[in-house]
Amino acid sequence: MRSVNPLRREVRVALDNPAEVLAAPPAWLYFGQDGTEHPPRCKVESVKDTGEQLVAVLAAGVPRDTVAKLRSKAVFVTEAARPRHEGLLTPDVVLGMRVVQPCGTVVGVVAGVLEGPVNAVIRVERPEGGALLLPLVEPVVEAADLEARVLTVVADLTPYAVEES
Repeated sequence: MRSVNPLRREVRVALDNPAEVLAAPPAWLYFGQDGTEHPPRCKVESVKDTGEQLVAVLAAGVPRDTVAKLRSKAVFVTEAARPRHEGLLTPDVVLGMRVVQPCGTVVGVVAGVLEGPVNAVIRVERPEGGALLLPLVEPVVEAADLEARVLTVVADLTPYAVEES
Protein backbone atom coordinates (compact mmCIF):
# COMPACT_ATOMS: atom_id res chain seq x y z
CA MET A 1 0.00 0.00 0.00
CA ARG A 2 1.44 3.32 -1.02
CA SER A 3 -1.22 5.68 0.29
CA VAL A 4 -4.93 6.16 0.92
CA ASN A 5 -7.30 9.05 0.25
CA PRO A 6 -10.35 8.61 2.53
CA LEU A 7 -12.26 11.53 0.95
CA ARG A 8 -12.15 9.90 -2.47
CA ARG A 9 -12.21 6.34 -1.08
CA GLU A 10 -8.98 5.63 -2.99
CA VAL A 11 -6.11 3.29 -2.21
CA ARG A 12 -2.85 3.58 -4.14
CA VAL A 13 -1.04 0.30 -4.49
CA ALA A 14 2.20 -0.96 -6.02
CA LEU A 15 1.54 -4.47 -7.38
CA ASP A 16 3.81 -7.15 -8.80
CA ASN A 17 1.39 -7.86 -11.67
CA PRO A 18 -0.45 -4.61 -12.61
CA ALA A 19 -1.19 -5.71 -16.20
CA GLU A 20 -2.90 -8.86 -14.92
CA VAL A 21 -5.03 -6.83 -12.50
CA LEU A 22 -6.02 -4.31 -15.16
CA ALA A 23 -6.95 -7.09 -17.60
CA ALA A 24 -9.46 -8.48 -15.11
CA PRO A 25 -10.19 -5.77 -12.50
CA PRO A 26 -11.05 -7.27 -9.10
CA ALA A 27 -14.50 -6.88 -7.58
CA TRP A 28 -12.93 -6.92 -4.10
CA LEU A 29 -9.60 -6.03 -2.51
CA TYR A 30 -8.46 -7.94 0.56
CA PHE A 31 -6.26 -6.32 3.17
CA GLY A 32 -3.71 -8.07 5.36
CA GLN A 33 -3.95 -8.08 9.08
CA ASP A 34 -1.70 -6.38 11.55
CA GLY A 35 -2.55 -8.91 14.26
CA THR A 36 -4.98 -6.67 16.15
CA GLU A 37 -8.17 -7.19 14.17
CA HIS A 38 -9.85 -9.29 11.52
CA PRO A 39 -8.51 -8.32 8.10
CA PRO A 40 -11.07 -6.35 6.10
CA ARG A 41 -12.12 -6.65 2.49
CA CYS A 42 -13.60 -3.84 0.45
CA LYS A 43 -15.68 -3.72 -2.71
CA VAL A 44 -13.93 -2.06 -5.67
CA GLU A 45 -15.73 0.46 -7.90
CA SER A 46 -12.89 1.01 -10.41
CA VAL A 47 -9.16 0.53 -10.97
CA LYS A 48 -6.83 2.76 -12.99
CA ASP A 49 -3.10 2.69 -13.76
CA THR A 50 -1.04 5.86 -13.14
CA GLY A 51 2.15 4.32 -14.49
CA GLU A 52 3.86 3.90 -11.12
CA GLN A 53 0.95 2.46 -9.18
CA LEU A 54 -2.65 1.34 -9.38
CA VAL A 55 -5.39 3.46 -7.91
CA ALA A 56 -8.42 1.54 -6.71
CA VAL A 57 -11.58 3.51 -5.99
CA LEU A 58 -13.59 1.67 -3.37
CA ALA A 59 -17.38 1.36 -3.58
CA ALA A 60 -19.64 4.07 -2.15
CA GLY A 61 -20.70 1.80 0.72
CA VAL A 62 -17.16 1.64 2.13
CA PRO A 63 -16.97 4.16 5.01
CA ARG A 64 -14.22 6.76 4.77
CA ASP A 65 -13.08 5.84 8.30
CA THR A 66 -12.45 2.30 7.06
CA VAL A 67 -10.39 3.64 4.15
CA ALA A 68 -8.30 5.72 6.55
CA LYS A 69 -7.57 2.61 8.65
CA LEU A 70 -6.16 0.80 5.60
CA ARG A 71 -2.89 2.77 5.76
CA SER A 72 0.10 0.42 5.90
CA LYS A 73 -2.00 -2.73 5.36
CA ALA A 74 -0.89 -5.35 2.88
CA VAL A 75 -3.17 -5.55 -0.19
CA PHE A 76 -4.25 -8.78 -1.90
CA VAL A 77 -6.22 -9.07 -5.14
CA THR A 78 -7.59 -12.54 -4.31
CA GLU A 79 -8.85 -13.85 -1.00
CA ALA A 80 -6.73 -17.00 -1.44
CA ALA A 81 -3.56 -14.87 -1.31
CA ARG A 82 -4.57 -13.15 1.91
CA PRO A 83 -3.16 -14.56 5.16
CA ARG A 84 -5.86 -16.30 7.19
CA HIS A 85 -6.71 -14.92 10.60
CA GLU A 86 -7.11 -17.65 13.20
CA GLY A 87 -10.84 -17.98 13.87
CA LEU A 88 -11.94 -15.69 11.03
CA LEU A 89 -15.71 -15.85 10.69
CA THR A 90 -16.48 -16.35 7.01
CA PRO A 91 -19.96 -16.90 5.54
CA ASP A 92 -19.40 -20.63 5.03
CA VAL A 93 -18.31 -21.00 8.67
CA VAL A 94 -21.23 -19.18 10.32
CA LEU A 95 -24.12 -20.74 8.37
CA GLY A 96 -26.12 -22.96 10.69
CA MET A 97 -24.48 -21.70 13.89
CA ARG A 98 -26.66 -21.07 16.94
CA VAL A 99 -26.70 -17.45 18.09
CA VAL A 100 -26.91 -16.82 21.84
CA GLN A 101 -26.54 -13.90 24.22
CA PRO A 102 -24.05 -13.98 27.14
CA CYS A 103 -26.83 -14.93 29.60
CA GLY A 104 -27.61 -18.02 27.48
CA THR A 105 -30.76 -16.71 25.80
CA VAL A 106 -31.07 -18.24 22.35
CA VAL A 107 -31.45 -15.57 19.66
CA GLY A 108 -31.77 -18.06 16.79
CA VAL A 109 -29.83 -19.82 14.05
CA VAL A 110 -27.81 -18.26 11.22
CA ALA A 111 -29.90 -19.02 8.13
CA GLY A 112 -28.17 -16.77 5.63
CA VAL A 113 -25.33 -14.37 5.01
CA LEU A 114 -25.50 -11.15 3.00
CA GLU A 115 -22.17 -9.86 1.68
CA GLY A 116 -21.67 -6.12 2.18
CA PRO A 117 -19.01 -3.72 0.90
CA VAL A 118 -16.99 -4.05 4.11
CA ASN A 119 -18.55 -6.72 6.30
CA ALA A 120 -21.14 -9.45 6.08
CA VAL A 121 -24.60 -9.35 7.64
CA ILE A 122 -26.09 -12.53 9.08
CA ARG A 123 -29.79 -13.42 8.86
CA VAL A 124 -30.83 -15.05 12.12
CA GLU A 125 -34.07 -17.05 12.19
CA ARG A 126 -35.67 -16.67 15.62
CA PRO A 127 -37.17 -19.64 17.50
CA GLU A 128 -40.52 -17.82 17.91
CA GLY A 129 -40.65 -17.02 14.19
CA GLY A 130 -39.40 -14.13 12.14
CA ALA A 131 -35.83 -13.16 11.54
CA LEU A 132 -33.38 -10.38 12.24
CA LEU A 133 -30.28 -9.08 10.53
CA LEU A 134 -27.02 -8.53 12.44
CA PRO A 135 -23.67 -7.23 11.20
CA LEU A 136 -20.92 -9.83 11.44
CA VAL A 137 -18.44 -7.54 13.23
CA GLU A 138 -16.55 -7.66 16.51
CA PRO A 139 -18.69 -5.17 18.47
CA VAL A 140 -21.70 -7.45 17.88
CA VAL A 141 -20.09 -10.90 17.99
CA GLU A 142 -18.38 -11.30 21.36
CA ALA A 143 -17.24 -14.91 20.90
CA ALA A 144 -17.40 -17.79 18.46
CA ASP A 145 -17.13 -21.44 19.48
CA LEU A 146 -16.45 -23.16 16.17
CA GLU A 147 -16.51 -26.66 17.67
CA ALA A 148 -19.87 -26.18 19.42
CA ARG A 149 -21.11 -24.05 16.44
CA VAL A 150 -22.24 -21.18 18.70
CA LEU A 151 -21.92 -17.41 18.20
CA THR A 152 -22.23 -15.30 21.33
CA VAL A 153 -23.54 -11.80 20.60
CA VAL A 154 -23.89 -8.71 22.79
CA ALA A 155 -26.66 -8.65 25.38
CA ASP A 156 -28.32 -5.53 23.93
CA LEU A 157 -28.90 -6.05 20.20
CA THR A 158 -31.10 -2.96 19.85
CA PRO A 159 -28.45 -0.71 18.23
CA TYR A 160 -27.42 -3.41 15.75
CA ALA A 161 -30.42 -5.60 14.91
CA VAL A 162 -32.85 -5.00 12.06
CA GLU A 163 -36.08 -6.97 12.26
CA GLU A 164 -36.94 -8.62 8.96
CA SER A 165 -40.61 -8.52 8.05
